[in-house]
Amino acid sequence: MLCSSLFSASVVLREWLDEGKIDAAIVTRAPDSEEGYWLESDHGVWIAAENFDVSQRPLPLVLFQTDCKYHAAAIDSLAKRSVDHQLIACCNTASAQRSLVSAGLGIGAMGQLSVNKDVVVLDNMPPLPNVDIVLLTGATAHPLITQLFIAEI
Repeated sequence: MLCSSLFSASVVLREWLDEGKIDAAIVTRAPDSEEGYWLESDHGVWIAAENFDVSQRPLPLVLFQTDCKYHAAAIDSLAKRSVDHQLIACCNTASAQRSLVSAGLGIGAMGQLSVNKDVVVLDNMPPLPNVDIVLLTGATAHPLITQLFIAEI
């Protein structure tokens, strides 16, 4: 079974790999890590509904799960700039986060690759980290997960 971090946090998927519950997972890693087979790099961006007023205080935040790199980075960067903010939603999927943001409930932080036409990328916001997207395989290789398969991904 191949799972994507769109459905579960990267931390959970790593645990499932270690426990032998899954054979492979697509997860995020820090850019300076050598873990897994590199698939793509992504950088964090701030998103909002098209006409969202980013000057409102407290600034409402709609973020991904607490173990997401963008979650902590968003809160930390606003705190460092003394921007009064309030977490109003913590989502477990990118589509849920985009839906709440596009409805105008708050701003979000996510990887550029997850942004769609329903939201806009905000300029003049604190920088967010870059992440790499990688394929991890379990200790015991599944017969279908070959070097050719990995190269195709």
